[in-house]
Amino acid sequence: MVKDLGLVISKHRNMKNLSQEKLADLIGVSRQAIVNWEENKSTPSLINFAKISEELDIPMAVISDSKKQLEIVSEVNLDGGLIAILAREKNELYL
Repeated sequence: MVKDLGLVISKHRNMKNLSQEKLADLIGVSRQAIVNWEENKSTPSLINFAKISEELDIPMAVISDSKKQLEIVSEVNLDGGLIAILAREKNELYL
């Protein structure tokens, strides 16, 4: 699991030559949300993890946050598009 999630997001965003504003537009959040994630002031929701993974080409397992203790159970893809991610947080299951 990643200890510095913000660094991973920032590094991959810069590798894709995306501004914080552009990434925010692509995943449907504010630029401030991206700033907060990159500065480790907050963490993305599971849905936003999926969107970050898709836009930055980072496997979900790489960006799962140790604070939330997410375990990716499976990813379902259809025609190259991310459809659903099944993850577990502690003893709860999310889809």
